[in-house]
Amino acid sequence: MRVRHWGWVLVLMLGLASCTANAGTEPARQTGVAHWSGTTYAAKSRATELGSAGYTARGDFSFQVDGDGNVTGHAVVVYQPSADFGILNQKIGIARSMGSAVAGTLGLPGIIPNAAIQTVVGVTVAWPDPLPTRHGPIKGSLAAGVLSLEWATEQNAELPATVSLVYLNRSEVLSTTPLSLGTPWPESAAVADSGGQLMAVSSANKQTTEDGVVITDAWTWTARRTV
Repeated sequence: MRVRHWGWVLVLMLGLASCTANAGTEPARQTGVAHWSGTTYAAKSRATELGSAGYTARGDFSFQVDGDGNVTGHAVVVYQPSADFGILNQKIGIARSMGSAVAGTLGLPGIIPNAAIQTVVGVTVAWPDPLPTRHGPIKGSLAAGVLSLEWATEQNAELPATVSLVYLNRSEVLSTTPLSLGTPWPESAAVADSGGQLMAVSSANKQTTEDGVVITDAWTWTARRTV
């Protein structure tokens, strides 16, 4: 059975790598302790012509900055994983109705055994935790107008995901590659004076292609000094 040969597509689509960029500058000296609060939004996905997998995230955080620019605080981030194999399942439906002879022209021979094409229903993704939450202490620095944040303790950076090929009377697991979560603060934020109140903003929308997989990575995180 050649169903395993398609696993590399699922690995590429589900392997959303995490990365963190920090400022690397010496903290600027400031007087007293400043209190900040903020929010973070993110969307990340990997897509091929057959489908896509990814997540969206929203988080809230608050922290203090001491006189040396050191950051201590707490954050709560909620992730919502998603996958869309609609195009793949449409092709499976066509192959099922027209017979195994067309499977090769639809790009399906690596996923569907020709002898079983009439009994295949489609591909599904199961998330044991459909709305995972990460929370804990954060740390960072505020230096020379640049704010950098990260988790202060190790967080579980993987979401279990089971991709299955569903038949009329059974299912077969294609992949158990977990979905990898990125940091809620992918890059440092520039701090500016917004109407007499300090505010930090980091925002980006990046799209790259790797081995035929389109990788989209977008985020906006902001923080505002409250006291």
